[in-house]
Amino acid sequence: MKPFIKWPGGKSGEYKKIEHIIPQNIDKYIEPFFGGGGIYFNLEPKRAVINDINENLMTIYKLLKQKDENLKSCLTQIADDWDNLSLIAEKVFEDTKKYKNNISEDDIKHEIVKLSKDVKLPKLINGQEYYWELLSEVLINKLNRIIDLEIKNGIFNEKDFYDQIVAVTKGAYYYYIRDRFNAKSKIEEVSQFFFLREYCFGSMFRFNSEGKFNIPYGGASYNDKSFRIKVENAFSGSVYNLFSDTQIYCEDFREFFKKVEPSITDNDFCFFDPPYDTEFSDYDKQAFGKNDQEALAYTFGKLRCRSLIIIKKTDFIYHIYSQQQKQNSNISINEYGTNYTYNMRGRNERDVTHLLILNYQPPQSSLL
Repeated sequence: MKPFIKWPGGKSGEYKKIEHIIPQNIDKYIEPFFGGGGIYFNLEPKRAVINDINENLMTIYKLLKQKDENLKSCLTQIADDWDNLSLIAEKVFEDTKKYKNNISEDDIKHEIVKLSKDVKLPKLINGQEYYWELLSEVLINKLNRIIDLEIKNGIFNEKDFYDQIVAVTKGAYYYYIRDRFNAKSKIEEVSQFFFLREYCFGSMFRFNSEGKFNIPYGGASYNDKSFRIKVENAFSGSVYNLFSDTQIYCEDFREFFKKVEPSITDNDFCFFDPPYDTEFSDYDKQAFGKNDQEALAYTFGKLRCRSLIIIKKTDFIYHIYSQQQKQNSNISINEYGTNYTYNMRGRNERDVTHLLILNYQPPQSSLL
């Protein structure tokens, strides 16, 4: 099974590389930094305990476990809206392509006023004036760039022009939700969160000085991504069955282990995918500094169950786990290289060396 929520630094793509070193005959799977759950969904454990400090994320998982119909209804409404935006984009395209050689701000604003009277907006958009303002602003900027490229290249590509108009129309909807991310209910909030995670550029986490999420829309390449399929996958019987015997927590990892450690046995398996040791080490607006890394290394060193951690190699990280290795001879520290598609703040970096740290003998002697 594949994860259905996009998350920065997810390890779904790493599963095949580490599958052979994951213990067999696991009584209970444990993951304190769950995120998108790449290993969990690939492994499909019969019993699990999962945790993440992100409240919206874990609320989604809890509601899916309950098969919450209100969540399904709200997500389906967003999927309906997203599909209907293509019809609006068609109208925007027809009304703006005449400006391909000449454009003025007044012309675009005039066309937007006409559209606002003729077009029925998606139900989720309550502040219609704000949406049209967003669309007008983004459209003017986009058309100016298209005209500049046309003048430079001497070619007008109608298909590319159409794709950009769709991106502008859908992008305005994305920005509407992003900028007004203050839903009336928790169900609406987590539904919008799910949508933003799917369509933000590169699954990034970034917040401005006011603590507001400020990642842009992913662009034209996201135009045809089906949110409806994501919703259907999230509410599938296979996901429900997997969650049926999964305990779900939303805690700092220290509090999480205080609660679950008494029930951990030798036959359990704990997988760690923590925030990395970088200059910008933050996770969901939560600082994760060197004291946290040291506490995590200490926790790892003392766990009685079989445990595996994957983390970016730095001198500091290597040192603190080497210290644990001196106290626990079962710990082995191994290096392997990997890379990620995007360069994300504090998480995804190209061609970095990772440490793969275990406290058990893997089923196969060759790690990678």
